[in-house]
Amino acid sequence: MSQLDPIQLGAVSARASQTIRALTEKIASLTTDLTQANEKIASMEREKKIELLATEMEEKGLSANLSFEEKVAHLKKYPDLDRVEEAVKLAASGIPIAKMTEDRPGEGVQDSLTSWCLGGE
Repeated sequence: MSQLDPIQLGAVSARASQTIRALTEKIASLTTDLTQANEKIASMEREKKIELLATEMEEKGLSANLSFEEKVAHLKKYPDLDRVEEAVKLAASGIPIAKMTEDRPGEGVQDSLTSWCLGGE
């Protein structure tokens, strides 16, 4: 068995350290690239989901007062699209399942359900 002299051993050790350092830097760079790519994919998937929701809303006549572009802009404000997606799926074409109102309870205004239950319209 031959032994390496101290000079050769030092050169091999230095080369190994340089290689490990270079590989560590490369891994860090690739990890950053992967993170950026994953973020871009998630953003693109979100955009696609928003467009599909807006299209479905158009088909069902939901938020008819908004244009397609306005619906897309409005949907972009929601951080969690799963709830919006579920609401759109539940909505039947042209039949509202809920109504937004500015009425305040106790101010003499009855909601539709209360009116109907009390024999109103």
